Amino acid sequence: MYGCLLAGNPVKEFISAVKNNSIMMVEFLAIMVALVIVSVIVQKIIMKRNGDNSKIFNTRAVALIGIFGAIAGVLMSLEFPVFFIPTDFKMEFGDLAALIAGFAYGPAAAVFVEIIKEFVKLLIRPTSTAFVGEVGNFCIGCMFVLPATIFYWMKKTKKRAIASAVIGWLCMIFAGAVVNRFFLVPSLVKMFIGGDYNALFEGAAKFNPLITDINSYVLFTSVPINIIKGGADTLIVILIYKPLSPYLKGTNKKKVKG
Repeated sequence: MYGCLLAGNPVKEFISAVKNNSIMMVEFLAIMVALVIVSVIVQKIIMKRNGDNSKIFNTRAVALIGIFGAIAGVLMSLEFPVFFIPTDFKMEFGDLAALIAGFAYGPAAAVFVEIIKEFVKLLIRPTSTAFVGEVGNFCIGCMFVLPATIFYWMKKTKKRAIASAVIGWLCMIFAGAVVNRFFLVPSLVKMFIGGDYNALFEGAAKFNPLITDINSYVLFTSVPINIIKGGADTLIVILIYKPLSPYLKGTNKKKVKG
């Protein structure tokens, strides 16, 4: 979302972007740290409640979280447009890997995958939004995977997994609308078109004549993109997580629950 492919050396462009947008980068890192702390605390509480005093991550989990993070970053970079939505909004499925990892290894794992995803994406396709787009994507992604994985980890059953994925999907739609309405759209309009909302709405109206103000813009861009993306992620996880679970946990030789 809000990205374009930039030519040149990705690493150098990433370093240059960090230098030129240091304040937003610091805020980005602060949000990441805060969500890591919250997810770790919540996961420890859930594990203790369930009588599990083991470490949050074992060696296998750490390795697979890294792999899922890399996969998520690649998936996030493979954006494609939806014909009835303005081209600033594009479809990508990076959150799918984070949700699978979160179901397998807990809420903290989901957040770590989201973090790795953002940095892998930045190395593949450096920011074109001074990190504003990445901050928004990270927040919306976490609002998808955190509620889903927290709810699932409280009681791991197949029905609970389905309900958890749907809860995360609904949270994603709501969070996407809020983040776009009050952060992403205002920030990007101010940065790139001098605060001229009319120019934004006129361009968007070519795709959908019902877009006339910021509320209708969010309603017909962020909401449908997250309905489609979150719905696809939810459906895929529901279909593949149960068969995949034993292999992720290294228990494929014995029958396990959850």
